[in-house]
Parts: sequence; structure tokens; C-alpha cells
Amino acid sequence: MNTGSSFASRRQVVFAANRILVSYEAGAAPYEGNTPMAVFRLVSIDVRTGAVKNTKEFVGKWGSTPYLYSTKDEHVIYGNWTLTKLNPDLSESGPRFAPDHGRAIYMSPDGSTIAWETTPGTTLIDASTLTPTDRRLTESVPTSVSTRAVVTDNSWWIRDFPKDKGFVTLIDEKEKRLLYHGACGGRPEFLNDERVFVAGCGKIWILDLQGKILRETEKRAGEINFAGVSRNGRRFAVAYSDGSGDPFRLTYEYFVIYDTETAQEIAVMRVKALPERQSWSALSPDGTHFVVGNQYELNLYRLP
Repeated sequence: MNTGSSFASRRQVVFAANRILVSYEAGAAPYEGNTPMAVFRLVSIDVRTGAVKNTKEFVGKWGSTPYLYSTKDEHVIYGNWTLTKLNPDLSESGPRFAPDHGRAIYMSPDGSTIAWETTPGTTLIDASTLTPTDRRLTESVPTSVSTRAVVTDNSWWIRDFPKDKGFVTLIDEKEKRLLYHGACGGRPEFLNDERVFVAGCGKIWILDLQGKILRETEKRAGEINFAGVSRNGRRFAVAYSDGSGDPFRLTYEYFVIYDTETAQEIAVMRVKALPERQSWSALSPDGTHFVVGNQYELNLYRLP
């Protein structure tokens, strides 16, 4: 369960100041009644030396590995239903947020804003204080959030485009509008407040907020999964992989770092110790470093 989904893989490791923080399932724990339990571990690693500086462990429900979010003010939000703000050394910095309903699992690329699914609608939360703002949007199932809007692939415009299978919708405080429709398309992701990532049919598209395709990459084989964006929004990472079998196992996985403005490749990293689904990954705030790994190993790369 350490790499159960593409979304989870981007929430297991983050950069915070001069540390890399990792969250993962470290082992089994005794059942509580009929509920399977597990030991979860948080680790704080020095970026310069690779030394483990701080660790914490706790017992929770099996399969519910806590998520990590890097904030604009160089802290980390630790999410396991309740959101708790941590210092890079894993000590608590004060703010907490415990929603009475709905999920709060999406963070804007710049680390300033969290989307809370209040259902109906979405409320935006200030990541520095973990308090709801006065900004509320009509969409209840976002897939990504910026500082002022959300995007989703859960709104279907079939009446207007009955032959299409992929749709990307943007919702801000003013309106709800279609950004993309086509034969295919995966989960949209904000790269910054002005650019949206969409992948499908072996390609990547970068859209502006009016739905214009600004950049399109060449077609590649394998599954495409978003793998993170730098806090300054200038670079993003994509995981390419394929696999087979029952149970499913990866046969290869590699990551490509792209420039947001040009969609040009900056670097390629191939994974040797293959994970169950997708390796954990994160770009540093300035996009100069990339960390990738899984339950077997963690590697830090300096990017050109």
C-alpha cells in the first residue's frame, strides 16, 4: 500500500527548507477489533548529507498512509483527515484543521492554498494558518487547485460533445467553463495560476485558462502520470511506466522533467528498484533538485 496511486505517490515525499520529509507504511501492527492496523513512519532527512535527522512513528488504519504537503512558508502539512502543520524537524508548529466533513487533500502548486470539499462546493483554506478563507467555489470534486480556482475531470459535457471521452473544467468565483474536450484525457493539474497540465493518448498538453493549447509533446509509449511541480511553477515532472501480470507489476518506470513554458525536456531519470505502482517523487521549490524513490530506496538528483 506504499504506492497505491499516482496521487498518493506525490504526497509521500516533500521538500521543506533544508530537509526532505518522507511518510510511509513501515510495518504491520496488531488488529484493533476487526480493523487491520499498521505502523506509519515520518522521516526528516538533511538535503545536503542524506542523514536522517528526525523520525516519528504511530499506529493507524492499514492503507491510510498520511499525506505530506510542502507550504509556501517552508513548513509541511501532515494530513490524515486532520491537517497538522509541522516544522522541517517534524515538531508541530501550531495550526491544525479538523474538517467536520469532506476532504482537504489538494494543495496549490505555490503551497499557499488548500481545497476543502465542503460538498456542495469547495472552500479554499489558507495553508499558512489552516483557516478557511471567504472564497468558495461551486465545484465539489476538484482534481487540482490554484490560488483562486479549481479544475476537474468529473464534469461531463456529453450533451455538447457526445463523441468525446475526456473533459477538463475550470471553476473560479465567476464561472464554470470547459477548458478541454477530446477522445482522451487524464486528471488535470495546475502547474501555476495560469497553466494547466493534461495528459492522454500518449501526449501532454499545457493549456492556458481560456483552454488554448500552448504546448503539446510528442507521443510516448506507456502510461503517463503527473509526478509533481516546483513551487515556482517553472518545472514539472511526469512518470512514464508500463507493466503486466496479476498481481500487476511494473516492467519499467522513468521520470522526465519538463520546462513549463516550453514543454522541453530537462532531464530523464530511470528507476532501477521498481515500486508496486508508482515511485514517490517531488521537485524542490526552485526546481533545481528532484527526489524519487519508494519503500526500497530514495534518490536525490541535481538537475541541469
